[in-house]
Amino acid sequence: MKKVLWPFVVSVIVILLLPIIPVKSDNWTVKLVAGQTMDAGTVTINIEDGIIEVTFETKDGWVLHETHVYVGCVKPPTHSPGGLGSTHEDLGGVTTDTHTFSWVDIACECIEGSVTLYFATHAVVSHNTYGSQTAWGEGEEINGGWAMYFTITIPCNQVPELPLGTIMALGSTMVALILFARVTKFRASGVPLSP
Repeated sequence: MKKVLWPFVVSVIVILLLPIIPVKSDNWTVKLVAGQTMDAGTVTINIEDGIIEVTFETKDGWVLHETHVYVGCVKPPTHSPGGLGSTHEDLGGVTTDTHTFSWVDIACECIEGSVTLYFATHAVVSHNTYGSQTAWGEGEEINGGWAMYFTITIPCNQVPELPLGTIMALGSTMVALILFARVTKFRASGVPLSP
């Protein structure tokens, strides 16, 4: 009977640990700069309910063929578009494209009252007059070249936290694991002790 219950108990614990993170923040927008000088549109960051959305939107005849996004707690490690992380290819000339990330996956630490997120947003764009160009979300230079990154800072009171139910589930999980270890009398090797 005990062996049958453990998969159920583990499943319930896993479900309880899936965080539902309530947070509502403003949008942040930077210019999408094509060919180092041309305004091809915008890159908008939206954070809501623990989800980070990075949306490229072109204007004035510009279209998207490829997009790349880096989101992290530190400056992007590379200026190579393919090394940024999230990639959408073969977009076929659309005017908008959105990359979605979970706050849980980013998990930046709140330091001195705020959290700073780093973004590098790259696109391959084209225009009937200007041809194919590379474009970056406007910001600071990444390790030479004209590749750019930008940051947003969020006050700690707007940073997603684990809900009380998840915290309680974590505590319950620890208690269950301790009880499981005592009841089955496991040694460090995982072999039950003899009675």
